[in-house]
Amino acid sequence: MLDVTPGDIRREPPQATLERLSREFNALTSCHQALLRSIGEQSLLEENRRLFEAIGRRLEDALTSLLAYLDLSAQESQLRALFQAIPDILWVKDIKGRFLRCNSAFERAVGRSEAEVIGKTDFDFSPIEFAEIFAASDRLTIETGDIVSEEYKQTSPEGALVQFEVKKAPLRDQSGAIIGTAGIARDITQRCKHEQDLHIAAAAFDAQEGIVILDADLRVLKVNRAFLEMTQRTEDELIGRTPSEIVDNLTTRATILDIGKTVQREGFWRGEMPLERRRTGGAFPTWTTVAAVRSKGGETTHFVAMTTDITERKEAEQEIVRLAYYDRLTGLANRRLLRDRLHHAVASSGRNDRCGAVLFIDLDDFKLLNETSGHAIGDQVLTEVGKRLVDCLGDAGGAARIGGDEFVALIEDLSEDPGEAATVAKQVGEEIAAALNVPYQLKGGPRQFSASIGVAMFKGDGQDGEEVMKQADIAVNEAKASGRNALRFFDPEMQAALAARADAESALRAAIVDRRFVLYFQPQVNSEGVCIGAEGLARWLDPLRGVIPPGEFIPLAEKTGLILPIGRWALETACERLRLWASEPRMRDLHLSVNVSARQFSQPDFVDQVAQTLIAAGAPADRLVIELTESVVVDDVGGVIDKMKALKALGVRFALDDFGTGYSSLAYLARLPLDQIKIDRSFVTNLPANANDAAVAQTIITLADSLRLGVVAEGVETGAQRAFLEQHGCNLFQGYLFAKPMPIEAFEASLA
Repeated sequence: MLDVTPGDIRREPPQATLERLSREFNALTSCHQALLRSIGEQSLLEENRRLFEAIGRRLEDALTSLLAYLDLSAQESQLRALFQAIPDILWVKDIKGRFLRCNSAFERAVGRSEAEVIGKTDFDFSPIEFAEIFAASDRLTIETGDIVSEEYKQTSPEGALVQFEVKKAPLRDQSGAIIGTAGIARDITQRCKHEQDLHIAAAAFDAQEGIVILDADLRVLKVNRAFLEMTQRTEDELIGRTPSEIVDNLTTRATILDIGKTVQREGFWRGEMPLERRRTGGAFPTWTTVAAVRSKGGETTHFVAMTTDITERKEAEQEIVRLAYYDRLTGLANRRLLRDRLHHAVASSGRNDRCGAVLFIDLDDFKLLNETSGHAIGDQVLTEVGKRLVDCLGDAGGAARIGGDEFVALIEDLSEDPGEAATVAKQVGEEIAAALNVPYQLKGGPRQFSASIGVAMFKGDGQDGEEVMKQADIAVNEAKASGRNALRFFDPEMQAALAARADAESALRAAIVDRRFVLYFQPQVNSEGVCIGAEGLARWLDPLRGVIPPGEFIPLAEKTGLILPIGRWALETACERLRLWASEPRMRDLHLSVNVSARQFSQPDFVDQVAQTLIAAGAPADRLVIELTESVVVDDVGGVIDKMKALKALGVRFALDDFGTGYSSLAYLARLPLDQIKIDRSFVTNLPANANDAAVAQTIITLADSLRLGVVAEGVETGAQRAFLEQHGCNLFQGYLFAKPMPIEAFEASLA
């Protein structure tokens, strides 16, 4: 009997099996026909009969086998067609990992034909790292007899990253023994991307932004948790309803309807819109994007709305605006906002032909309050001033704080007539002054303040806001100069004075650069008429005006800060002169006094400046006398004393100038490490006739004597003045009676 089984068919090519069976069948047929002829010629013998029956059975078996093969061959063809039709990658391997079969998808994947693959292993055409992985999974399949599932990523021939899902199953024969493996690989790159997109979409749906999905009829299909928390609603309140059915506010409802029409028409809308909170009520701002989802045919199927609560952002924007345009302490407009408002006000006044006014308000003596009571009390006053200004102006104008204790009131639309407008502005200014003069109830008790007010009018006419502000500033300075607690209007004369001051300041700066200063020396003599020293007094040598005395430029230098370079020059010049005197026997014992301003002395490095100047000049420190006024001491007694002690340690001496004209507090006078007190010329001029001046002079001399301080009388011009002072114990003098301030050459010549 022929041994033809499906295993035979699988082990040899179909054509070889068919040829083998055909040959055997033809041989049996020939044998059977020969037997038939033999039977016809002679009687059938028993053994021939048995042989005939055996051949018949053999022929019948051959025919059955052939028919079975043909049936199996048909099944094989169908199986092969199905094998090739499957789009996934298929293959079959034997027990040693050699390929027995693969489909066209496998051929495309590896770039080889089936004929090139059969009999090969993965190591013949796969990278070594992948071949080892494939071989290991084959062994696992064979050893366990289970289906093995794996995923691989590799680069396609085109360079794209491709991801595969692979399943391998054991291949068994009729007895159940494992004779190989069968595998299928599926490209899951798009599926993974789709899953990733779904994961991202799910994560986005649960993001902090509120998301609402609506159908084509604008009914809510789905909302995320963020939207529910944002609106304080539940899904039951929203699902199946339209947005206009959900909101209660008519304005919001109208806004939503308009948005819906825009999206229907254009497919997209983005902007700010209000939403409502269900439980707490009230609308809150959101930034919302609504987009239509359309089918391939262009039909709108859904709408997606994404909403962000921008309450914090709006509050932050408002805070930024407040910080940028409003004063943090008083809540009034700041300088920047005032500038914008004034610009528009001036332009508007030109168009409307109606006057407006700027009132510049400066609190009198506010600095003293800050220094004595602290900034907290000062802030309390400034806040109250802001409230009073707002109350005074009402709807007539706006108030601003532009820094420190400076406020501005802007009044528009006063009148077409300039005279009438000025009258109204004056009335408003007087009302403000009266309101600010009402006592302030402070922590330390009630305090009262006055205000200096400068008024500048405007009516377009080519003016700009900056010009008007400058004019108001000039006017308030005039009000302060007139004694404070006053109101002054700007006029051209003020402008002329300001221009003159600007010119003088410019000339003074040029003089500093060109070193057009010189020290004049006024002798200081004792009761015997002997010169024991001098005071160095600065003079400005102007090419046009000649020698300018200090009274004409020192006040300007103080206000502009130019006193610092002038004071340093005076100190350096004095030290250089002391160095020269030290080598002259008739001048080596002279002392030289120089005036130091409060601003110069208050510099943190003033002690170092003096020390370095002395060292650089090589001057004897004990011959230098620094003259200070009482204004130096008032602001910081402790700090002044520390600096004086540090300089006295170097040998420098100190004199208190203009004593009696300032605070003249015995408390600080006793603490200061002074060497001399100088009686101001105002108390000397009327001696001995004026009893009050005489009493003051005697008191100063007695006080100095009790504190063991020397006394120098300034401004001595007559013999009677000298006699009176000398009679009461003053034995050092300075004044025209002895000599006027003179150049160094004249001073040194006078000593001879």
